[in-house]
Amino acid sequence: MKEFNKELSDDIALLKALHAKKDKSEFNAFKDELMNKHSISKATLYREMRKDMPGTYKVPNYNPPKMDITIEEALMVRELLLQGRQNQEIMKIMTRELGIHYYWDRFDSARKIAEELDESVYDPNRSYFPERSNMFFEKLMGMEFMAEESYKEFEIDGRKLRVTKKTMEMLKVYLMRDNPISGESQVNRFLQNEVTFHAEMEEGIRRKLYQMHKTGEMPSAYALKSIMETKQIVERRESAIMRARKKLIEERQKLEEDRRIQEELEREGQKRKQKRKQR
Repeated sequence: MKEFNKELSDDIALLKALHAKKDKSEFNAFKDELMNKHSISKATLYREMRKDMPGTYKVPNYNPPKMDITIEEALMVRELLLQGRQNQEIMKIMTRELGIHYYWDRFDSARKIAEELDESVYDPNRSYFPERSNMFFEKLMGMEFMAEESYKEFEIDGRKLRVTKKTMEMLKVYLMRDNPISGESQVNRFLQNEVTFHAEMEEGIRRKLYQMHKTGEMPSAYALKSIMETKQIVERRESAIMRARKKLIEERQKLEEDRRIQEELEREGQKRKQKRKQR
């Protein structure tokens, strides 16, 4: 392994400062000077500029263990692409989810596998992310990266159950409503009640319409008009309710993360107090 090149690191730091200037004449002159001074190509020089710490070199691994790309992995990449996530962001997510360094070549291969897959071998609406993501209730349900219309499959007593992302988001809102935490605003508590009330209205209408279809019995003209008017109101509010639901979930995630950080700081403070007492 090559040792840290401090001289190159200092030169690249100065080169970066010159590059930030509007006039690039000094940058171009110093760039040519460094290429001669360090006997490096233009491509190598630009690679050094992109490093967080120029002049450092990684330990090469000539025999890395190979890990085959599974269909599930390819479908996870496909799902993130469908969400419009950027390539670099997808690689970071896959690194976290799979516990391996997710490099460009692997990402590109997984993307090509997903593109070539026949839809007969997988369900395009199902989410293939494992149930182990880290944020809020995602740790329980693995829904952080689910596409909007996708669903998860759970097996209970040998029977597979499908649960949509919307249903799981509603479950989160119910849990948030029943488990308030400090720092939560009155506006958010009001929105929790609004979102859950809207869901209950929606379910009530669905059941009434299903019952009418199943039995063939029609209610009075007044009752039918009332049902249809309520249905229209619910449908008009759907997009606003969806935005409120997402806002609630995002803000609770932030509160949960802030609380976790505060608890860690308090634990560190307690440890320092204990150490001082022992001295």
